[in-house]
Amino acid sequence: MGIVRFWKDLSVSKKLYTVVGILAFMIATELLTLIFAMNTLSAVRAFVAGEAIWSKAQKDAVHNLERYVVTSNRRFYLQFLENLKIPAGDRVARLELEAPVMDMQKLRDGFLAGGNHPDDIQSVVNLMRRFSDVPHVQKAVAAWREGDSLIDELQLLGVQIDNEVSKGIRKRNNQKISEALDEIYVLNQKLTAVETDFSNTLGAASRWVEGLLAAFLILLVITIEGTGLGLTFIFSRRLTTDLQQLNVVADKVGNGEFDVDVPVNSKDEVGQLALSLKHMVSNIQQLIDDKRTAVHASQTKNLFLANMSHEIRTPLNAILGFTELMRDPELSDSDKIHYLDIIKRTGNNLATIINDILDLSKVEADQMEVETEVFSLSQLMQDLYLLLGMRAKEKGIEFKIQKKGEVSECIQTDPGRLRQVLLNLAGNAIKFTERGSVNLSYEVRGHYLFFTVKDTGKGIPKTQLNSLFKPFSQGDSSVSKKFGGTGLGLILSKKLAQLMGGDIGLLESTYQRGSTFYIKVAYQPVYEGKQRVSEVSQEQKAPQNFEKLAGKKVLIVEDTKDNQVLLNLYLAKVGMKVSFADNGEEGIKKALIESYDIVLMDMQMPVKDGYEATKELRSKGYQVPIVALTGYAMKGDREKCLRAGCNDYIAKPVSKSQLMTTVHQLVVKEETNETVAQENFITV
Repeated sequence: MGIVRFWKDLSVSKKLYTVVGILAFMIATELLTLIFAMNTLSAVRAFVAGEAIWSKAQKDAVHNLERYVVTSNRRFYLQFLENLKIPAGDRVARLELEAPVMDMQKLRDGFLAGGNHPDDIQSVVNLMRRFSDVPHVQKAVAAWREGDSLIDELQLLGVQIDNEVSKGIRKRNNQKISEALDEIYVLNQKLTAVETDFSNTLGAASRWVEGLLAAFLILLVITIEGTGLGLTFIFSRRLTTDLQQLNVVADKVGNGEFDVDVPVNSKDEVGQLALSLKHMVSNIQQLIDDKRTAVHASQTKNLFLANMSHEIRTPLNAILGFTELMRDPELSDSDKIHYLDIIKRTGNNLATIINDILDLSKVEADQMEVETEVFSLSQLMQDLYLLLGMRAKEKGIEFKIQKKGEVSECIQTDPGRLRQVLLNLAGNAIKFTERGSVNLSYEVRGHYLFFTVKDTGKGIPKTQLNSLFKPFSQGDSSVSKKFGGTGLGLILSKKLAQLMGGDIGLLESTYQRGSTFYIKVAYQPVYEGKQRVSEVSQEQKAPQNFEKLAGKKVLIVEDTKDNQVLLNLYLAKVGMKVSFADNGEEGIKKALIESYDIVLMDMQMPVKDGYEATKELRSKGYQVPIVALTGYAMKGDREKCLRAGCNDYIAKPVSKSQLMTTVHQLVVKEETNETVAQENFITV
C-alpha cells in the first residue's frame, strides 16, 4: 500500500520521468547483458582457439620426435622441445588461474608463451573467474590438467629417445626406441581423447551460456515491454478516472450543487487540481452559508432593533410624559413625589437596558474584565433575597434561597458580576412564573461554586431551545411581548459566567411546568478574609459626611450645558464653589490662572478634548486632582484616562453618590496628605 500511495501522490511529470527512467534502465540492462554475452562467448572462442594451438603443438611435437628417430637429425628433437613450450606456457597460466592469488604478469606471460592472442587473455581470465564454479568449466579445467600430465609423460619419453638416438646407429638400442614410440603412440591417442573432451566441454559450456543469456534476454525484453505497458496503463487509467470524476464534480457545481464531495485521490497535479476545486466549492458553500447567516443576522438585528425601540421608547414615554406633568403649577406635592419616583424608576430601567447593551458589546469585543475581590457570599445572598423576595411577593409566588453543604463564608471573584448574573437568572424565573415558587440553591461541586435556579413557570418550548443563548433572541420574539425584556440577559450572563471561570446552561425544561438553570463559577474560598470583609462592609455602610467639601473650589470642564447645571446642583448643595469651562482650551487657561481644589474633566469636547487638556496641564506641573467624566465605558478607557494624567474615572451617566464620594476622597485625601507632610516637616 505504501508503494501504491507513493505512486499516486507522485506528480505527473515525475511519473513520466519514472516510466521513462525504468524503461531506460531496463534497456541499458539489456545492452549490458548483450555485451556480457558477447564477451563471454568471445572468451569461449579464445579458449577454443587456445585449445587448437595447444593440440597442434602437441601433434607437431609427436611428429618431430618420430622424424628424429628416423633421421637422427637433432634439429627435429629441438623442434620437438620447441613445440612443447606451448603446452608448458598454458600450464603456467592454468596454475595461476587455480592459485588463491593470481600473479597477472606471470599468467599473461604463460598465455603468451602458449600462443594465445594478447587481446584474448583478459576475457579468458574473466571467464575463469566468473564461471569457475560452473560444472562445464570445472570439467574443462580437469581435462586441461590431465593433458598437462600426459605432456609431462611425452616429454620424458622424448628424453629417453634422445638418449638412445644420440649413441649413434650402431650403439643405440632400437628395442627401447621401438617401445618408446609405442608408448608415444598410446599417449598421442590419450591426448587426442583429452583434447576432444576439452573441446566438447567448451562447446557444451558455450551452448549453456548461449541458452542462459538468451533466456535472460527474452525475460528482460518481456519485462521491459510488460513494465512499460503496465505503467502506461495504470497511469493513463488513473489519470482518466480522476479527470472524469473532476468533470462530474464540475458539472454539479455548475448546476448549483455545492454540497458535492470532491474526491482527492492523490497529491499530484491532478490531485492538486481536485484539492483546489474542493477548496473553491468549500469557499462558495461558505460564502452561501455566510450570506444566509448574514441575512438571518440582519433579520434578527432588525427584530432586536424593533424590540429596543419598544423597550427604550416605553420608559422614554413615561419620563417625558411625567416630566411634562411636573410643569403643572396646580400639581400637589404628593403627586410630584409620586411622579418623580416613576421618573427615577423608569430612568433606572432605561439605564439597565443601555448597560446590558454596552456590557454585551464589551464582551463581544473582548473588552470586558472581571475585578476579583474578597467578599461575603452570605451577605450577597441576603441582598439578593431582599431584592428578589419583594418582586416574588408582589406576584404572589414563593422565593427561597438554600445553601447545600459546606460553603466558605468568604470567596474571591467579581461580586458585582456574580450579583448581575444571579439577578438576571433568578429575575427571569420570577418574571416568567405566574404561580408556584422559585428556588435558588448553591453548593460546592469540585472546583466550582454551583448555583441552581428552579421555577414552576411557563417553561421553554423545544423549538426555542437552540436560540436560548443567542444574542438578540428571546423566547417570545414578537414586539408586543407580554413580559418585556431585551433578550440580552441570558447571553450576557453566560459570557460573564465564562469570564469568572464557569458557565451557564439549561439543566431541564418542561413546557408549562417550569425550568431549571445552572450557574457555575470558579470556587476560590477565602477562610481568613471574614474579618476584613466585615470591616470593609462597615466602612461602605457608614454614612458619608461631605461637610469638609464646603468652600472648596471645583472647575467643571464640560461642553454640555445641561450636564453643567446637573453637576453644579450636586456640588453646590454641599457648599462647593463651582466654575465652568466649555472646552479643554478654556479649561487649561482657567486652571492655571485660578486656584482650584479639584477639576472635573469631560474627555470628549470640541477645540481641545479632555485627554489633551489633562496632558498639557500635567506637563506644566499642575498637581490638582483631575477626575475624568466620559460616556466611554469600554475596556481600556479607564486606563487611557489615567495614562493621560487623571486621578480617577467616572463613567456617564454620573451617579450622585459616586461623584460625591470620589470628590470627597480626592479633596480630603489631598488635604490630609498636605497636613501630614507639614507635620512631618515640622517634626524634622
